[in-house]
Amino acid sequence: MQNELSDNEAAPVAESHAVPTRQLTAAERQQLFSQLQQAQQPKQFISSSFAALDSQLSGGWPQGCVIEILGSNALQPLLPLLSTLCEQQKQLAWIQPPYTPYLPALVKSGLVAEQQLLVQPEKNGDVFWCMEQLLRTAACGAVLCWQEPTKQHTLRRLQLAAEAGDSFALLFRSAAARHKASAAAVRLLLERHNGKLYGKLLKARGGAPGPAVCFEPETAEQQSPHATEAADHGI
Repeated sequence: MQNELSDNEAAPVAESHAVPTRQLTAAERQQLFSQLQQAQQPKQFISSSFAALDSQLSGGWPQGCVIEILGSNALQPLLPLLSTLCEQQKQLAWIQPPYTPYLPALVKSGLVAEQQLLVQPEKNGDVFWCMEQLLRTAACGAVLCWQEPTKQHTLRRLQLAAEAGDSFALLFRSAAARHKASAAAVRLLLERHNGKLYGKLLKARGGAPGPAVCFEPETAEQQSPHATEAADHGI
């Protein structure tokens, strides 16, 4: 008895049934798009302490992502976030800031001196490598950096590191960077008008950018000179 098929015999082929296909309707495409957007939305937020900005961010700063501050080194929009991270016993890393951080002013703004880490890489090429490693560290709540990235994959790597460490990658860039594509989840453009600092949200994952937000206190007496100095000059 011959068990194998001869050259002239064909192996049986399973019967195939074509699956009918159709184009998605406009409503179905919109529903799918909404589901994809929701899947990409961050699960946790920390309030910015500015109601108008929180509204546009759908709750606050999204955790575990890259946030770009464009056009200014001012820390006013970020000080409440940094203070909250200090309350959570998180370290804050400052990589090659343009000025040496003035600790008394930071403390007056709610930060804890012992939780500040100043990082000065020997080579500029090591800046983003250091930033990536720090973002992945559970003890580090935020990493602030002032170096301009030249490649898109740098931002994508920082985004992945921030997600892994559930931390904030705070990247200060020039105003001209607003015209460049960016993988950052949030982009905030800072500008001064009539002596007051305003922020225009250019991009917000899961949010809805709206009118510019003013970051100045209601009265000058509400903020000490040292705190104003720290906020306006970035450090």
